[in-house]
Amino acid sequence: EGDRKQFINIVHNLIERTNNTEDINTQHKIVIKKSSIPQATVSIPIYTPTAAGFGHYADNEIIGYEEVPAEWVDNSEDYCIIRVDGDSMNPKFDDNDLLLVKNQDSVDSGTVAVVLVDGEKSFVKKVVYDKDWIELVSINPEYPPLRFEGKDVERVRVFGTVERCIDKQ
Repeated sequence: EGDRKQFINIVHNLIERTNNTEDINTQHKIVIKKSSIPQATVSIPIYTPTAAGFGHYADNEIIGYEEVPAEWVDNSEDYCIIRVDGDSMNPKFDDNDLLLVKNQDSVDSGTVAVVLVDGEKSFVKKVVYDKDWIELVSINPEYPPLRFEGKDVERVRVFGTVERCIDKQ
């Protein structure tokens, strides 16, 4: 509170000096704590849950919006938020966590992404692939990898990369 009052006084003095057409020679060092600056936010759509487990039907229905810091996204239209349903990605993501997802149709092997299988079921998984196969890998060891080989690889489509878990605390 004291820093804020000092800052306001300095700004008022500068404005007065400017209005009086005097030269401004400040010797004050102004330090603004990042936490005291209001962050710019953007509104990102929240889609129906995505399974971190056995697969959830993907109907792309928007169920709400979440405000996130603008610095998290480079173009808000390229992002969505998906709520996790299940525990296959524990301990990294828990049931009901909100994930910020950047929409893109390809990822590097080893990337955690939202993927669609057969255009219907959606999963949050680590995507691991080679020339002739792709695996959707859970972090929780209770869930075996889902492996697609040969022509079945075409059944899997990347929806986007998981950029971060949104801390709701």
